[in-house]
Amino acid sequence: MNKARHGQGIFEFGVPSPLFVPLTMAAIINLFSFVLGLTEFLGGSNTEGLGLQMLLTGFIVVNCLPIYGAIALRSDKGRMPTKITVISTFLSAALYSAASLCFSSK
Repeated sequence: MNKARHGQGIFEFGVPSPLFVPLTMAAIINLFSFVLGLTEFLGGSNTEGLGLQMLLTGFIVVNCLPIYGAIALRSDKGRMPTKITVISTFLSAALYSAASLCFSSK
């Protein structure tokens, strides 16, 4: 079964590994930043400064599509383990909260 998925170009995430936590965290943070940046960009605030940043973040989000698919779309044994997804989501939220407190412009 693994060879069949590998032949189709599908990544195998089924085995829980601590290595997947930072990978998944990076994917979640990049998706979140892309969505927030897109709302600001389409809202019309600072479109000149956000253009290149949105291009870079969009490229990263496209590269993370296999991870998003493993988290949300797959239902086979190769999907991302739920434990890894939950841990990564909470750590991403904590990292985002800490960064927003440190870099707030107050």
